[in-house]
Amino acid sequence: MSPRRPIQNILVTCCRASALCVVNAGTWVSALLFIGQSCVIAQDDGPVSVLVVVSAPEFAKETAPQLYLAGSLPALGNWAPDGLLLERQADNTYHAAFAALPGTTIQFKVTCGSWQTVERDARGRDIPNRQIDVKPQPAGQVQRVEIIVGSWAQGDELLQSTVVGRLIKHEFRSKTLGNSRTIAVWLPSTYDTRQERYPVLYMHDGQNLFDKATAAFGQEWQVDEAVTTLIDAGEIPPMVIVGIWNTADRIDEYTMTVDARMNAGGAGRLYLEFVVDELKPWIDNEYRTDPSRDTTWIGGSSLGALISLHACIERPEVFAGCLAFSPSLGWDREQLLTAIAEKQKSWPLQSRLWLSMGTHEGGNPESHAANTRRAAQMAEVLIEQGLEPDVSLWHRSFENDRHDEVSWAKQFPAALRAIK
Repeated sequence: MSPRRPIQNILVTCCRASALCVVNAGTWVSALLFIGQSCVIAQDDGPVSVLVVVSAPEFAKETAPQLYLAGSLPALGNWAPDGLLLERQADNTYHAAFAALPGTTIQFKVTCGSWQTVERDARGRDIPNRQIDVKPQPAGQVQRVEIIVGSWAQGDELLQSTVVGRLIKHEFRSKTLGNSRTIAVWLPSTYDTRQERYPVLYMHDGQNLFDKATAAFGQEWQVDEAVTTLIDAGEIPPMVIVGIWNTADRIDEYTMTVDARMNAGGAGRLYLEFVVDELKPWIDNEYRTDPSRDTTWIGGSSLGALISLHACIERPEVFAGCLAFSPSLGWDREQLLTAIAEKQKSWPLQSRLWLSMGTHEGGNPESHAANTRRAAQMAEVLIEQGLEPDVSLWHRSFENDRHDEVSWAKQFPAALRAIK
């Protein structure tokens, strides 16, 4: 990861077709005018300048670390731990500014440059992702957000691996995508003692699945613990889990279309070619897996759930079904939901689907309601088209669950039991 430059030093540049129009400063900005430590955005199509002011545990001047915002926008590094540098001010607060469209909900945390030094509460406990709901502002005014960091994680503590069982990591280069990423393969305890072939579940955002030491937000899904417990109890058969780590191109790779509000997305078809035509044949050759369709599943959360849904629709001959936790059905003005409802796209009736959503996903009651509505609407449409509840479709709403790893870790065992 290359170091980020201070936002005060960033100039306006041209952009590639589906990425940023301003380097590290926002997605929809046409010009930035800096006056002292503040930022004014020339608003020609509605973006809002968000100024984040962080108060943190005091540091001596000579030992003060660099602080960063890591979050869910390209301007915040797409969850890179050193996403956007916060500038230290004379009053010992830290400032950073970026741009986003009104109505955008942003999740973020403050770090000292790595997930091993992410912020915690005053008692040293993990905290949920922070959220900003971007609201319309009068021209020339900024939305100011002030936060206080309670404490910092101690790097050595979070670096300690929490993996249960055998996890093997590979660096895999994709010719299709032209990039490299880590592939983490979890093997059941019987793998070395039996010569059978195993079903496979491919999952996205692989760094968050097995190990707190690699989890992007300091919280893992505990997939290894859950699968081990269920296998030992005889509730599911032994299986192989393939965790596909994401890259800086996550938003583009996990979406099939460009979302005009994000000015991003659209590389999903290439990503699916990588998974199906490059990665899966390599896994089936390298490991003792069952390559048949009936034993091959795909899953993920958020945009990872969205691309998993597309995988079953676009390549039904490859995947028997999908685990979709909190799918981002609002992407590109509900493009997938609309396409299925209007039968532009059809869910393959021979494919099974787990579809879950928490009732507190999003930054406000309106977004909570919108997300649960979208999931319920998709389930209703699929039932009308032939899927059977609790036979080929498991639609679940989880009371008070949020859009985070803690919630998905809680839901994951139920999904495995359903699709066993």
